[in-house]
Amino acid sequence: MSFGLIVQEALSRAVPAIASNVGGIPEALGKTPAGEHPGLLLPPGVVADWADGLRAWLTDGELRDRLRRAAGMRRTTLPDWSYTARAVAAALSVPVGRHQLGSENRPLAG
Repeated sequence: MSFGLIVQEALSRAVPAIASNVGGIPEALGKTPAGEHPGLLLPPGVVADWADGLRAWLTDGELRDRLRRAAGMRRTTLPDWSYTARAVAAALSVPVGRHQLGSENRPLAG
């Protein structure tokens, strides 16, 4: 499963995202504390929906303003890099003795 890091990078600058509703992108986009979406999630491969979404972004000033405000609010709830580093380190940690260098072809002991 993918994660929408680029979506969170945009949100960290209060830039709304327009992205496909696939993988981890909806989770990365998230919602503001008030429940607003800070961007548009569109179905992958549905050209008409993408055309409508992009047209709305380009022509609807109220929509742009609302999404920008929501992106600014979502920005305040994003994890920082130190949190991310700790989460990755915890996910990758293997108890001592469970895996030795050079044993890549052997399964981990149960």
